[in-house]
Amino acid sequence: MNDERQQNGQSWQDEGSGFPPPDDDMQYADDTGGYGSNYDDPYGGQGYANPMPSWEQRDEIGFIGAFFGSIKEILLEPQITFRQMPVTGGIWGALLFGLILGTFGYWIGMLWGFAFQTSIFSVLQAVDPSAAAQFGDQFIGQLPFTMIQAVLGPFLVVIGIFLWSAIYHVFLMLFGGAQNGFEATFRINCYVYGATSILCIVPFCGGLVAFIWCLVCLCIGLREAHQTDAWRAICAVLVPLLLCCFCGLTLIIGFASIASALA
Repeated sequence: MNDERQQNGQSWQDEGSGFPPPDDDMQYADDTGGYGSNYDDPYGGQGYANPMPSWEQRDEIGFIGAFFGSIKEILLEPQITFRQMPVTGGIWGALLFGLILGTFGYWIGMLWGFAFQTSIFSVLQAVDPSAAAQFGDQFIGQLPFTMIQAVLGPFLVVIGIFLWSAIYHVFLMLFGGAQNGFEATFRINCYVYGATSILCIVPFCGGLVAFIWCLVCLCIGLREAHQTDAWRAICAVLVPLLLCCFCGLTLIIGFASIASALA
């Protein structure tokens, strides 16, 4: 199998692709050239010439080219990208990708929130100056906490990536879809979360679009990386999310009931 990948890599080099052959130490989703019996090879049986996304080859391609190339590949071609993603090879490279873009999206979201509050303050000034003054005092009082939140952003992103990767993998195991180890799930989550975070740059609806497309790409990525059924990957992503929503709603109803009883 390694001989085939080296031959494929050499053929791509002969065609002037500029990419090196794949690393023999990388493990892919299966031992059939990257495509299981239930999968169609989008390259017509050519197998892997290079691991994807491009971030996997940033040392050869260059940081900038690999960075933006990976965003494009993940957002527009998640099935092909994650079908060719090595499921082993270390977590730190994928984590760096998720950290950079995840922190960017986190800070952009805070920036849009700041812009929204500023707009509210401007409207209140025109409608009700006293309410505007009160709103301004509250806003200024929150600034120290906002600054702390911004500084802690990268740490929160890393914690979130590890936590949700563990949750996805546990539920994937519960539904019988974890054909590879935790590293495969972790790498998928890093790449998907990072790439979709760039969508937060769109005003107002960017966060919602990023959230929805993140779920879609996670389902596709887990299916491809673990070579499992689509429904197992979907359940592994949506069930914990629905459980969180249910628990949150239950807490809100509980606190509301207690407040009404004490009133």
